[in-house]
Amino acid sequence: MSIDNSIRQLGIHGALTHGIIQFNSVVFRVIVGVAGYLPLESIGLVTAIEYILNVLLEVPAGFISDRIGQAKSAKIGMILIAGGLFSIFFAIVFRSNSVLSNVLIIMDGIFLGIGKPFLSGSVEAYYQAKIVKFGDSEKDKIKVETSFITSKQFGKYIPSLGLLLSFLLLFLLEKYHLGYLAIGMGGLSWIGLFIWFSLVTRELGSDVTTEGKHQLMSPRVVIRTFFTLKIFKSNLISLSYWGLGGIIMHYLIVSVGREFKGEFNELFSIASFMFGSFFCGWYISGTLLPRVIKKVKLDLFVNCLIVGHFLINLLALFYFRSSPSYLSINLFLFVFGCVFMPLLSGLGSVASNSLLKQVKSEDYAKCLSIQNMYGFTLIGLYSLYVTITSEGAPGLEDIFVFNIALALVLLIVFFVVTSLLSRRDLDAESKKSFN
Repeated sequence: MSIDNSIRQLGIHGALTHGIIQFNSVVFRVIVGVAGYLPLESIGLVTAIEYILNVLLEVPAGFISDRIGQAKSAKIGMILIAGGLFSIFFAIVFRSNSVLSNVLIIMDGIFLGIGKPFLSGSVEAYYQAKIVKFGDSEKDKIKVETSFITSKQFGKYIPSLGLLLSFLLLFLLEKYHLGYLAIGMGGLSWIGLFIWFSLVTRELGSDVTTEGKHQLMSPRVVIRTFFTLKIFKSNLISLSYWGLGGIIMHYLIVSVGREFKGEFNELFSIASFMFGSFFCGWYISGTLLPRVIKKVKLDLFVNCLIVGHFLINLLALFYFRSSPSYLSINLFLFVFGCVFMPLLSGLGSVASNSLLKQVKSEDYAKCLSIQNMYGFTLIGLYSLYVTITSEGAPGLEDIFVFNIALALVLLIVFFVVTSLLSRRDLDAESKKSFN
């Protein structure tokens, strides 16, 4: 085994996971938002339940992960997420029974809400432990510190295959009004990922632990992860990733479809954005980001990514206010996806790697899980608000206004935190020189 093989497996696993997530995201939004098998409010309700439970269960799931190991924890998460997809499948099958269907919709949110905390941080921590273990030489230091971004070059085409498969299945099945079967296939895809990950863990070995004992998530670790300034900086990057990316990924297409319903084919607009994001955008991420990160300072890189999000949302706001044509909308969504995905992928990778420098290796899985709680809270509350006030999807312009405001706030807070850390480092150097 080698560090390069571990980074390669990390990249392939990430690509497979994104491919499966996007397959299910397209299927769910088309089946609910376009085909109308379930009420549109189902999207907001499931998302709200999922993310609120994510926040509540991140720390308890971290305790369990410590006890049983990161790989086992991740496998439990995969099975639970599969259970969520099967729940929504049966909610459609039994949609004539509104009570049973609503119970199954809620069960979907609960399964996802419980499953993601087991998965969150565990997979990354497992692979990162292997990377650290195999990268013990000085020349491997850069590979360890940039592992998440470097891994993007592997499996670049897998998310695109997931998208192609989702649209192909929907096109074929919906001809016979059986599009909902694709959701059941989505559940099976998570079972397939579980089997694949089980084979990988056999190859790479079991969890890396200290003297065979898992380090428990202590209150000290939890408090330190939330409030230490340097770790808060990493958490802020993670919040940027979830906030600026999550709202777009969950609601943009549904809101576009509702805004222009009857004027163009919503399914084609979904394809435009998704292929822009996960065909061109994912390829650009895997090709460009590993090169850029080696030449640009981390703080400048993060600022550029957030500014990029600010600019594309500002452009989108003015664009959709201009009464665009059918062809123009789809072309814009494709280009928007091409730019959006590298910006989003960069923030996610930097958040994971920047945390490495701040915590001990045995605390990495816990801190990575806690790091996600900021973003989970934001998306959960936003989805709850949308479910109550906007019948399942926000107004199209509201999405862009929210992201523009969020990007500005994040830039200001990131500047303040970076300035405080720089000043503290200068003071520490001055004291050393004086002594």
